Amino acid sequence: HLSTAPAPGAAIEALGIMGLCKLHSGSALLVITKARKVGSLQGADLLEVSEAKVIAAPDAKLSRTDSALLALLEEAVNPAGAGRGLHFSYFHDLTLTAQHAASLCAADPETFAAQLPVERADSRFFWNKVIAAPLLKAGAARFVQPCILGFVEQLPGLRLTDFAGGGHPVGTSLTLISRRATARSGVRQWRRGADAEGNVANFAETEQILSIEETRSSQLAGVMCSYLIIRGSIPLLWSQLPNIKFKPTTLIAPTDQSGLAHDKHFYGLVAQYQGVVAINLIQHHGT
Repeated sequence: HLSTAPAPGAAIEALGIMGLCKLHSGSALLVITKARKVGSLQGADLLEVSEAKVIAAPDAKLSRTDSALLALLEEAVNPAGAGRGLHFSYFHDLTLTAQHAASLCAADPETFAAQLPVERADSRFFWNKVIAAPLLKAGAARFVQPCILGFVEQLPGLRLTDFAGGGHPVGTSLTLISRRATARSGVRQWRRGADAEGNVANFAETEQILSIEETRSSQLAGVMCSYLIIRGSIPLLWSQLPNIKFKPTTLIAPTDQSGLAHDKHFYGLVAQYQGVVAINLIQHHGT
């Protein structure tokens, strides 16, 4: 509760709110101020954050700790820095794969239709979940935009003309969405392997979506085909701290400890994705 009205300040046009961070003296609001369209799915625009701001009370007396925290927050949402790759959509939940969203809708269509994206977001890829929590608790969910960190790009206006068994040409678009997981993220080599809960370093989903946009067949109209690839560090307890060597020494925890983390990781994958094909890419180089 305020004893006096706050001093008026310059208005800021915001496209959405990312969250609220508690300071020692007040709070800081993180808002999206600019975004560019990178594609659309089922009529919903997919947007990449191109500018974000951290807003604190202009007359607040910030401690040294608060000033340092504000600097970290500004870097975290800066598209030219650590905030590069933040994406959101007003009407399409980018944290969910097409299959996950379809399953939720099929299980309870009315609830799914009534929910805001932030209310059904996959917490594994909801990068602003922690700072969004105070606003969600206060009942301001409709102002919060769940963001993913990763990559989104779309090739529209594609045309498929060659089909097995014949068929009419079909207009399509191809969308690529890559989502980095929030758990155990970090810089390569400084962050390796799994933790005790089975979360692996730099886990990511990469989803390819083929959308049928123009067709003579009523059965194909609006159809989306999704193919999902997941990747992550080797699910064992291991480290490889960088030094002056080209290939730093690898340290691996005892089998009984690593085995538990390994099992938790794969049980989690099966529960989330059902059928999973694992490919060993150790010592393999891409072409």
